[in-house]
Amino acid sequence: VAKGRFFPTVLQIRPAAIDHGADIGEYSQFPGEREFLWNPCSLLESGGDQFLEITPHGIVNIIPVRMNNNVKTQTVEQLENQKKEMHIAGFEFLLNEVKFLLASVAESAANEKSDLAQQGRSMESNRENILSWIVEGIVEECELTFNRHKQIDHNKFLDDDEYRHLVIEMLDAKSQALSKVKLCQQALMQMGGE
Repeated sequence: VAKGRFFPTVLQIRPAAIDHGADIGEYSQFPGEREFLWNPCSLLESGGDQFLEITPHGIVNIIPVRMNNNVKTQTVEQLENQKKEMHIAGFEFLLNEVKFLLASVAESAANEKSDLAQQGRSMESNRENILSWIVEGIVEECELTFNRHKQIDHNKFLDDDEYRHLVIEMLDAKSQALSKVKLCQQALMQMGGE
């Protein structure tokens, strides 16, 4: 210290029954030392106050630590796949929302049918059938886009431009589905008014 040098520092790791690494001492390049491997993202936590110890080689600064072995760490492959899984889950939620909204439109058209019963059953039945057929087609189109996204390799989701394109395509699927059914309703209303 007088020469402006710091004391050598040693981390004193006291392994616990659960949080201990794998002993790979028999494979060590240094036969007199023991070596341990810990899981990625394991943490060192303070195990008490640091202290100085006098050894035959001089004074050593000892810092007691505990290893917190992270057993929930995901593999690189799991982390890479996570973005795709989140996108697919979001798309599935959106698809269910589209199905619900379109079913509501079809149901309201059926209720409208009973209100307009005096105007002739054949035109109302045709309009309801056409709307039902179009709603099925729109849902099928959304499902095709969803299934195509499920088939895309997870690496495409890691590319920001590609991922942005996929998110826009997912959001467009909903807005286009709702726009198509509104246009269909308007056209059917005009047909009924003629």
